[in-house]
Amino acid sequence: MLLKVPQPSKNFTLIPNELLTSSLSPADRDTWTMIASVCRDGSFDSARGMIVISELYNISYNTFMARVRRLKAAGGLKGDQHRCELVIPYSDEAPVEKNLDIADETNSKPKRKASGVTQKESMVAIKKAWNDHKPDNYLRLDGSFPLPLFIAIETQAKRLNIERPKYPDFVIEVLSAVKADPWWSAQSFKPSNLFGWSAELDDKKFKNVEKLYKSPYKQKIEFDYLSEEFWLKWYDGYYEVDKVIFKTSADYWESLDRSSEETDNKAAYVWLKEGGKVPHHWTGHNDQTTRKFRYLP
Repeated sequence: MLLKVPQPSKNFTLIPNELLTSSLSPADRDTWTMIASVCRDGSFDSARGMIVISELYNISYNTFMARVRRLKAAGGLKGDQHRCELVIPYSDEAPVEKNLDIADETNSKPKRKASGVTQKESMVAIKKAWNDHKPDNYLRLDGSFPLPLFIAIETQAKRLNIERPKYPDFVIEVLSAVKADPWWSAQSFKPSNLFGWSAELDDKKFKNVEKLYKSPYKQKIEFDYLSEEFWLKWYDGYYEVDKVIFKTSADYWESLDRSSEETDNKAAYVWLKEGGKVPHHWTGHNDQTTRKFRYLP
């Protein structure tokens, strides 16, 4: 047999023959080769990362990243978005394939409008929510906040249409369901065990978090009704108040009789018994247009 093949002097890629006998699918081999094609002397370093490769082959970034996630799930790529390595997996060492359908769908959605909350501010708030509300046997989130963990939480929240200002509430809701569930509450998990790591989340991870978030079975959250922060957060978006004034009265009816004392229209008023911790009346308690404030959370 006489066979001729092109002999390019430029724009060619050196790849190991072992790639052809690896456990990768043909599509994954193509992605592997595309990534390898930008390497020189065995490496590639660019702040733009995978964007360079997607543009080189005229593939949209989201579509290309879906291919990259599948290549990683198949064992052909190790590492993260900052430092990674192409490897050649074989059938006896290939990892269990992840189902990334939900991840691909979620990450292909358009970017959301800026919420006004920075990534750093959100990380601080999420860390506090986790540490304050996690089960005692779950691990604390200490030190610097891992970026892949934030990406995972943001990806989970994006799928559930939760905006960045509400990420702490999202985490608290999930942890409340964890505490009420016999299996979840018995584990000794860290945040990534629950929410995942980076955007490459298996469908099962998405479904677990969604189930916990929407679960009707949740441990009641203990609120500090003597905290001004609690009340300002509760009223946010409903009443324009910037401070809380605590007053004492014998009961609900006395609070109503003394309503003339509520003279500051920029303040929320909270009425309790002397030395009490649970109010019997508060601003908005009898507001017939807003059911939210008829009962304490």
